Amino acid sequence: MQTESKPSEKVNVCIHGHGIVCGLAAQVGENCDVMITPGTAIGPNGEVVHIAEHRFRYYLKQPSKVVQQHFPHQVDTGGRINRPVLELCEGAFDAKTMDPLKPQGPNDLPTQDLLADKILIVLIPTYEEKQYFILISPYELLKKDQTLLAQVQQLAREDAAEQPGGIFKKPKEPVHYPAEVIDAVLRPVLQLPEVVVPRFGYKKLAVISNGQPFGTDNFENPFLKVASFSAIFFEYKAILDDLVPEFCEALERLHTLFGNRLTHKGANYWGKYRKVLVRKWQFFLEEGAHLYYIQYYYDWLTDLVKAYDELRAKLSAFSGACHCDDDLPEKEQVILVKLGPVLGGRSSYTPVPFRDYFQPPMTGAAGQWNEIRFLHWRMMMMIWTFDLPFLKLDENVLLRERYIVKAQEFEDSTNYLETTNIVDKPGEVPGTVNFEDLPVKFTPGQTPDTELGRQAIPYYYPLDADSLFSLHLYWNYRAAQMRGTSHLHSYNAFKTSDSYVFKKEGRYHLDALYPQGFHLREYPWLRVEGHIGKLWDAANTAKDLAAAMQRDHVLFEVIAVSTKEINDFVNKKPTNTDRPTGLGMEHTGGLAQAQTLVLVYADANEQIELAECKKDTLPEIAAKTIVADFTIPYLVRR
Repeated sequence: MQTESKPSEKVNVCIHGHGIVCGLAAQVGENCDVMITPGTAIGPNGEVVHIAEHRFRYYLKQPSKVVQQHFPHQVDTGGRINRPVLELCEGAFDAKTMDPLKPQGPNDLPTQDLLADKILIVLIPTYEEKQYFILISPYELLKKDQTLLAQVQQLAREDAAEQPGGIFKKPKEPVHYPAEVIDAVLRPVLQLPEVVVPRFGYKKLAVISNGQPFGTDNFENPFLKVASFSAIFFEYKAILDDLVPEFCEALERLHTLFGNRLTHKGANYWGKYRKVLVRKWQFFLEEGAHLYYIQYYYDWLTDLVKAYDELRAKLSAFSGACHCDDDLPEKEQVILVKLGPVLGGRSSYTPVPFRDYFQPPMTGAAGQWNEIRFLHWRMMMMIWTFDLPFLKLDENVLLRERYIVKAQEFEDSTNYLETTNIVDKPGEVPGTVNFEDLPVKFTPGQTPDTELGRQAIPYYYPLDADSLFSLHLYWNYRAAQMRGTSHLHSYNAFKTSDSYVFKKEGRYHLDALYPQGFHLREYPWLRVEGHIGKLWDAANTAKDLAAAMQRDHVLFEVIAVSTKEINDFVNKKPTNTDRPTGLGMEHTGGLAQAQTLVLVYADANEQIELAECKKDTLPEIAAKTIVADFTIPYLVRR
């Protein structure tokens, strides 16, 4: 669609966006010629441009006045050299005015391939009916946008500083910046670092010699070194001590690049969420109690990394933009259509730098950007609301450190979990908190490899009926769009008016309150939660779990192993089999039916000394406390 206007008038192009609409692929022919397939583009000024098929074998020794005016450069007619700007031409060859793209003899070779460091563009003056086809150095294009050039130079310096064995020197002319650096500036999502989560056991326990390279030649079964909860705890701690700051750095980069678009309050607004993440980890270590929760901290960071990866994927595919403010300077009444580098193959399966991919108007991509903001806010709420029964991170971090004021404190499910039928036991100090009253639940959901929003909401995100912070409101984008967030599955669905599944007058969303009463075809995975921190009772706990499985009509095996027994369980072969019982045991946060849940409990009282915490008056871990869980991917009878 073309809008009629005077050349100097500002044109609203939000109706159609700009960029290459179709075609206009640039390829190398069999004789080093440059071929362009026909196509259509929309210029930044809203003008529709049609470009016919072309095949270029030559370039002009003396460029046109228009080209030289827009891209001034030195022209040496004394010989064939690598100029930063080459104007392509067609027709019969004229040795006086043209030079072939294909070398004609040994003395005719340039110092490098003419196409190796060139971008193909089309320059179209708005005041004449001619199109100019130009091979140009990326640096010449960068010079036309000084802001872009400064960003490339900065990123190139950072990249060079990370490369060992050299110091970044001022480049000589012609300037060459790595294509990866330029592409990362043109597509900022490429600057977001990747974050990977180490597997339990392979941070320290499985490593035979710290002085040898990390790899299979230096690995052994990690459970060989486990004889107490301390070994499990410090393995998780080693992972999280590195992972928490690494993830915070990735978030900081995300907020630097996109923070202003993710909120009207400015990129710095998100800093408090990164601080809260760090403080919730630091407080856990400083307090020195409930140390069996460290596995939940590992699960939390795993969730956050998955949420971050899903957000990066959405950002990489997002191309909507508002072009209302795009305007050509009056002194440069030309349209530039960038076709990108000339490719040797027929097509490219990844975006190439300096190609004008079509950017649809923001109105057409509003839903896409809304989902991106939603997924980012979900990640912030995962940080903000993470808490566990009796740990009280909302009070000890958010309130005490004044991230929120008392009037903004929100109720959540940990509040009513912490006061659920608490009864003082004989011989205990009055008011002692007991984990035994917390229910163990099997919550149906999707497997951990699916999108986070399709999984059941984990135990450690307290939910509430009317809190604007409650994660169920932001867990699944489609459910939020369809007003279906009260149907999501979670441990924190309880029969109380403060529960997010409450409707009114004693009515509830039964499919979320009792999900096992509805079909499980979409939910092959069971989150098993509420057991960490309880005391293992071989008679009563096993009996309760068996009764729950019978009631819910689900099949899996539950095995309890003490920290002292875990080595033999994983590494010793019973007499009637050729493999150890616990081989393949992995922490996954749940299990499928016909698999085995392994509950690990402390063999004896343990005092875990932490540099972050000086408390040493009581043992942090009481004997028989369930401190971890693992899954074996098959049914084990014991």
